Amino acid sequence: MNVRDDIVNISDLYPTAAYKAQFGSISGTLYTKEGVEYSGINMVARNLDNPLEDVITQQSGNMTQGKVGPDGKFTINGLTPGGRYVLYIDTIKAGGYPTAQTQIVSEPEYWDANESANPAVDNSCNVTPIVVAGGETKQADMYFNGYTDGIQYTPLVQAFVMDHAKNGQRALGTTGGGIIFMYDSTGKQTFTVPTDANGVPMLHSAGVAMNKNATKAAGVTDFDGDGVQSPALWDIRANKITELEDPSNGTCTLGSTAGVSSASIWDISDKGDVIAGTFREPYSGEAECAAGAGGASVAVPAVWKNGKVQALRDNIEFVPRSYGNALEVAINDDDGNLVRKTAWIRADRISGNGETVTGMTNGFGQVAWLNGKLRDIYSEFGATDQSVISADGSMVAFGALDLTDRFRPSKGVQIWHTKTDELTDLGSMRWCEDIPYISRWTNYCDYGYDHDSLVAAGAGLPRMTLLDATDDLSIITARAGSLLSGGFKGAIYIDGLGWMTLEEFFDKQGVVEASMFPMDNPFGISADGSKLFGGYAGAEVTFDVDMTKAYVCKDGQDMQLSFPKQVVAAVQKGAEFGRCAHLGD
Repeated sequence: MNVRDDIVNISDLYPTAAYKAQFGSISGTLYTKEGVEYSGINMVARNLDNPLEDVITQQSGNMTQGKVGPDGKFTINGLTPGGRYVLYIDTIKAGGYPTAQTQIVSEPEYWDANESANPAVDNSCNVTPIVVAGGETKQADMYFNGYTDGIQYTPLVQAFVMDHAKNGQRALGTTGGGIIFMYDSTGKQTFTVPTDANGVPMLHSAGVAMNKNATKAAGVTDFDGDGVQSPALWDIRANKITELEDPSNGTCTLGSTAGVSSASIWDISDKGDVIAGTFREPYSGEAECAAGAGGASVAVPAVWKNGKVQALRDNIEFVPRSYGNALEVAINDDDGNLVRKTAWIRADRISGNGETVTGMTNGFGQVAWLNGKLRDIYSEFGATDQSVISADGSMVAFGALDLTDRFRPSKGVQIWHTKTDELTDLGSMRWCEDIPYISRWTNYCDYGYDHDSLVAAGAGLPRMTLLDATDDLSIITARAGSLLSGGFKGAIYIDGLGWMTLEEFFDKQGVVEASMFPMDNPFGISADGSKLFGGYAGAEVTFDVDMTKAYVCKDGQDMQLSFPKQVVAAVQKGAEFGRCAHLGD
């Protein structure tokens, strides 16, 4: 055996007096920024004079394996006397026996003589070599970097939040194993949903929606055990699930990896009395699908009001496709003239008051219903991808395409004022500054192009997919990019500040925890903008972000203010957004 790390760890199992006297040690404790001991992280000591061969590791908490409470203690033995060792934290890619491996909940960092949790004074890249003599043990405690004030960034590991209450206090989600849970962000606790006699959650995790005050949630469930999930409403306070009207009585279905269902639930009003989604009806026009023919059906956009379904059929009809036996959707104008055809249509967003509904056609084009009246906002305004709605239903925001150009470039984000038909332009992020312009595997930002030259060449503005918004649309969260264009970028629009990437937003606020797990899917924001939920593409994690307080820098001094109103007002009066120590991050 010639691997130094293995030799030392075996020697630790059977130490001799000569071994302890011949080599040095580093001992310490790993803490979170709150001062809580933290197990399961790889503590690495690397000799700068022999960096490839003299590397010794030990897990924090390895002596108790986390079984007696939080334990971040570690001791790294077998160090070469006189060697200059750097101590740093790292994740364990595999194994980690006997202590369960955990995630770094901040940024990776080196130990230095000014070690602390304060990112303003403890630069993660600063290092102080540790030199030990034979038989000597040096103490070196380490802290995850992170501020305990300002914006707080809490990861929910191995969990996906699927919908949240607009009060920002509770959310519904599912674990990696498919177990649905309710999360309480005020107490950082999870709860389960009602279960059947076999302990199976009755509300299926495939699609759930929660109202503003977390008193009701809608989804689908298999009431009678026939394998078909039908629409349901969960009264959270009474802990009771009731059926919503299902026109086909579960006979018309759609199968997917999430199971077989006769309806899809997408959104719910603030009071929980109006629900948006789709139900299925047979191609034949009959009330129910024939036995064994549940798939011969089409999705009908609908709302459920107090449990009763109302189909949103204004100016749409289902007509035979030009190929096969299926139906497609014809969208007509008020005179009955065909505007366009689309493969499918759904209702998936609803205003807080339940009066304005928006939806999608064939994966991109947007439509809206104002008190049941259809508006094809894709054909009218180029509305695409997804939309967000103000609580009173008077404003709808969406990414817009220029349909007069054959390439249909993005025009940025616009707000449609439903009562006046006026449009307000919110712009977009900027090429090369916020997001790369990659086409056919070439990043044109590397070849002298900038935002203005790309727009002038016909690239349009970066295309934004809107994800959520505050009640008054003063804050909008979005995503830009794709897997083929360098990955996704999370974005946030703040009225008075404009667009910025979430990376810039968190960097300026000194949220170092976000550097390890950058949020690129900010899918939920509270009604007042003080809470944010989001995820990271490819990772089984959700982030619970408390933005109640944030920082501005005024005359070289940090000022902690209420977010967003006080922060925006201060910036408009000359302060800079962010902590003074992080303005250049």
